[in-house]
Amino acid sequence: MLGRAVLRAPSVHNTQPWTVEPIAGAVVLRERTDVALPRHDPDRRDLVMSCGAALANLELAVRVLGRRADVTILPDTAHPEVLARIDATATAQPSDSDLRRFSAITTRRSQRARFTGAPVGPRLVEQVARAAVTTGAQAVPLPDAGELAALFGHAARAIRDDGAYQREIALWTIRDEASHRHGAGLGRTVVPGGEFPWAGLVRRTTDLPELPVLRSRLAAETFLLFLTTDDGRADHVHAGYALEAVLARGDRARAGGGGADTAPARAGGAIGAVRGPRLARFPAGVDAAGPYVAHRAAEPSQGPG
Repeated sequence: MLGRAVLRAPSVHNTQPWTVEPIAGAVVLRERTDVALPRHDPDRRDLVMSCGAALANLELAVRVLGRRADVTILPDTAHPEVLARIDATATAQPSDSDLRRFSAITTRRSQRARFTGAPVGPRLVEQVARAAVTTGAQAVPLPDAGELAALFGHAARAIRDDGAYQREIALWTIRDEASHRHGAGLGRTVVPGGEFPWAGLVRRTTDLPELPVLRSRLAAETFLLFLTTDDGRADHVHAGYALEAVLARGDRARAGGGGADTAPARAGGAIGAVRGPRLARFPAGVDAAGPYVAHRAAEPSQGPG
């Protein structure tokens, strides 16, 4: 059950850059140092955020198994690859909410098709944002789609024209999907053709819309900006943990038609990590540092891919 839970966590390019080690009365989450994206993620921010998302699912699985989950986010200076530990010595009955969330994450698929453009109601946005409340991270609505469009457009062009980046993505693309259904990497057929940003990844052949067109499309969608108080490894874990908490809340709302996609706003592209310009302004009253993750939420035009 623990393995199934972490395998369902989102990770950059589906690299699954973690290992889970059960020990006496606890579970340890480690970062895999053998997984690297030197062009996409030279500072390993996205990889550690991926581990944070896995931690959220791992904690939930421990609770569903009838144990109280006491989470300590490290790293341990003596063992820098250790990111978190969950102590699970005490018993506790899982809540109905825990059971529903666990059921949802086991059936989740990425929404890579185009969204309808129908707005997400403010009440649901507030509920989803509240799910991100965790030590060291928060999610706030981003009101200026125009500035976000400029950032996305910059990153998309840079990614499309970056040969080293494209070669790295090719290495993580699974071509023999029939015999490699559950491994790390991106299935070739799960990324449909079409214009950015619907496909989720920018390839050399991706058609990029002009800025006014992109701005009008993004204006019809809802974005949450994930913020942390600093830019250290523990902050990256917190950001990924908060992101997965929001995705879990969105899964529960999917019965009402909600869908979501995510993108590091530092890069702007779908899951890219080109270090483009940062957002010049945060929403009023927000004082935070990186990393930044943009969560895109809207009504899907078709079932998840």
